[in-house]
Amino acid sequence: YFGDDPTRVTEDLVTKCHGVCAQRLCCFSDYKLQSSCRATVGDDECELYSLCDQLVTENGGATDDALELEEKEFDVDELCIDKVAVDKNLYSACSDTCERRSCCFESDPTYSCYDLEKDWCDEYEACAVVDYNFYPVISSGENLPGSDTAGLIGSSNGEHDLYDAVDSACSVDSLKTLEGVEECFNKCQPYLCCFPEIASEIEWDCEGFRDEECSAYGNCEPLVASHQLWKPPSKAANKYAVKIAVNDVCILSNGVQPTEEWVSNCHQKCESRMCCLADPSIRSSCLATLGAEECNDYSACKVLIGGDSREAEGIEDVCSNVDDANSFAKCKAKCKTRQCCFENVHKFSCYHLEKEWCDEYEICGVVGLTLSSSSNAPPTPGAQISAPSPSQPSSQTTISAPTASITPPPAPRQPVVNTSSQISQGDSDSELLILARACNADQLENDATECRMLCKGSECCFTTHVENNCSRKPGMTAFCLDHMLCADLY
Repeated sequence: YFGDDPTRVTEDLVTKCHGVCAQRLCCFSDYKLQSSCRATVGDDECELYSLCDQLVTENGGATDDALELEEKEFDVDELCIDKVAVDKNLYSACSDTCERRSCCFESDPTYSCYDLEKDWCDEYEACAVVDYNFYPVISSGENLPGSDTAGLIGSSNGEHDLYDAVDSACSVDSLKTLEGVEECFNKCQPYLCCFPEIASEIEWDCEGFRDEECSAYGNCEPLVASHQLWKPPSKAANKYAVKIAVNDVCILSNGVQPTEEWVSNCHQKCESRMCCLADPSIRSSCLATLGAEECNDYSACKVLIGGDSREAEGIEDVCSNVDDANSFAKCKAKCKTRQCCFENVHKFSCYHLEKEWCDEYEICGVVGLTLSSSSNAPPTPGAQISAPSPSQPSSQTTISAPTASITPPPAPRQPVVNTSSQISQGDSDSELLILARACNADQLENDATECRMLCKGSECCFTTHVENNCSRKPGMTAFCLDHMLCADLY
């Protein structure tokens, strides 16, 4: 028994305790798992080893049984909520809780327990808010549940994941909430021109020269065509008739909370003009085609994608000083408003279509989101081709070289490998300073949250298992050297 005195926790005592307890640590596996032996050996037998609990729980202390141990854990659905983005302590608590089922989030099938214990893992689905995501193994030719993946058969799991992510974000249930509509819009913004509703929009239609991309983002269509098409009132008697009608359903009174019915009514009025909300600098905006007057009639629709606060702060303002969990989460949320700029799979990436627009968010490297590599562009290796804007003839394409930057990895256990050998010393120094400040010994002893966020994905650099160590693999040496300051975590 270690008690509350940390001086008693010596290497020798832990070794001896483990030697006695090893054969019955299975008593402390979640009782729902196949690896739990409680049903086999019995509660009485497991109770004899109750003090062994100290080896596998954070705070130690004996528990009566596995059910009590499970009940002592936080309810992940109550803990891992949207507020983690603005609450450093909540972010840390959520992350720590999710780590207890870390095998559920492994991307390597060899180490993942997701397919073995799917129900158990799915209980921690809320961990996605701190970037703990499931990577279910999908066999070749197997369709994703609830998705029409014809045309993706034989493609990589990465393509399946991206296809499913769009399908989930733009599902009927997701579009019943403001958060869902905004998430769908963030993923689909550059592809709204794939779904013209009326003949007058043919000039704006981009499906003809974005065939592959429009197919990949086909599940975005519910964002612009979920409801029975709304017929706007005539403006013959009152030129503000449409604007008044939209305002009536999309402007909430002070203190009134949005309901599913309200979101649905507002979305119905707005869906055919979501393209008016797209950034006017990209091809998918219909502002130039429909005109400022018509799009202004639908200005109240901005409430569906974050309202005026969406553009209240520029990306440089939000991401120039990422020094704690709150600023990290805020920057990452801002970056995800242009999610497609950071996708690695060509058909899901909009970088080659809207390079200048994406380059405006290059600073997102500080939170592990790197702009799509030039290797994903099909026509000319090392070049990115921008599609013509509505006012630009289709023959006038522009070709410019892509940029790359060295950044922390974007998600747990998925290291980002930098492919450019031309990285400025200034950028490298900045990255190292951020890591040094977050991962020095004093900071780790006080609060390791930020260091863990910046270092996720670099575990493979420091593992002692030779077959799993990635530090000597092609393209990984520089990445691992850049993250040497993370070694103390592992």
